[in-house]
Amino acid sequence: MKTFYELYEQLQKERYFERLALDPLAQFGSEQQQLLGARLMPERPVEENSYEETQVRYRTKPALDNNRYSPTQKQDNSALIGSFRVDLGHTDTRKDLTGKEYEDIGKLLMRDGDMQAIANVINFVDKELVQPHIIKNEIQRWQAWLLASVTRETANGDMQAIDYYRPDDHIVTVPGGTIATPAGWHADGYDLFDDIEAGKEKLQALGYPLVGMYSTPYLGRVMRTNSEVIKRNGRTIPNDTAPRARVTESILSVLLEEEDYTGVTLYNGGYESENGFKRYMDVEPGYDYLLMVGGTQRSYEMASEYTGAVSDPSKFTDSSIVLDNTLGYYAVGKNAGKNASGRTIHTWMQDRKPVGMAGESYQTGLPVITDPQAYYVIRVQRPA
Repeated sequence: MKTFYELYEQLQKERYFERLALDPLAQFGSEQQQLLGARLMPERPVEENSYEETQVRYRTKPALDNNRYSPTQKQDNSALIGSFRVDLGHTDTRKDLTGKEYEDIGKLLMRDGDMQAIANVINFVDKELVQPHIIKNEIQRWQAWLLASVTRETANGDMQAIDYYRPDDHIVTVPGGTIATPAGWHADGYDLFDDIEAGKEKLQALGYPLVGMYSTPYLGRVMRTNSEVIKRNGRTIPNDTAPRARVTESILSVLLEEEDYTGVTLYNGGYESENGFKRYMDVEPGYDYLLMVGGTQRSYEMASEYTGAVSDPSKFTDSSIVLDNTLGYYAVGKNAGKNASGRTIHTWMQDRKPVGMAGESYQTGLPVITDPQAYYVIRVQRPA
């Protein structure tokens, strides 16, 4: 029978914790709780923690016709490739294995052998040392898209806003009125398809065909109960008295596709905040959001399996996945004292009270939007 210390030494030798820290698939969450932002802005290791991203793309008018010897003709906003200053922020967390968790693992070693004990230790490291960074990255992705700003806390406790360029005509705010007299999407007779059509046309005019839409479940219910949406529904659901029109989530997506849009993905993902459960798209009190994504034709091929250190490329397997139509990437840089990019996990056994195992993890990172004109935001105010 192994002791806890011997089990810990085995996990260290086989580099389980390092593999957890650098697992490329961790950013996508689990099957039960998928993190959809990572699909549009995947993590990407970068060599420097402060650099100029020079591949930010802006759509412009084509060059104007002219003759060989005449002066060139100036166009407004003629830059095609721009830049964005990237200064990565730092996040960290620490956690101790509780006395009860330590004792439970010891009992497993005595009773059932290694496998369940190993699973418990790995689950602890994943939940307490890896997932906090995964969650933070997802929070920042949606802040960048929906608010055009990421707020982070500096070393001295100040709150720093990292602002992102977003054209003024790529966001529209729809007033909500009052509870007594609702307006906008909450008002009976308001055709919300007009707002969606305006967003689609804006993206298409710049060469970004609409490829996806995302909203919170609450805004999805608002869409399903909108009278203009119901009028477009020719499907009826029988009840005890007479057939009545009803728009379910699946029917809503069908109706949107029939209007030549895409279906809407209702994103229920969230995290435990200081004030309870909060969804990633709930970035502003009193407002709901619909994110419309255009096709960028940018693809990112990433390794899907990892067996060693980033500094040794041979430890990445040949298995990979390709993400199409990305809006940018989440830059993950080098931690202090490290030669390679990626999250760092440091664990140790402790003999002082409470006896057991403890760990810390840290990361440098920031969302980078490379196609700021490839998405459109509809900001829907709730009735006040």
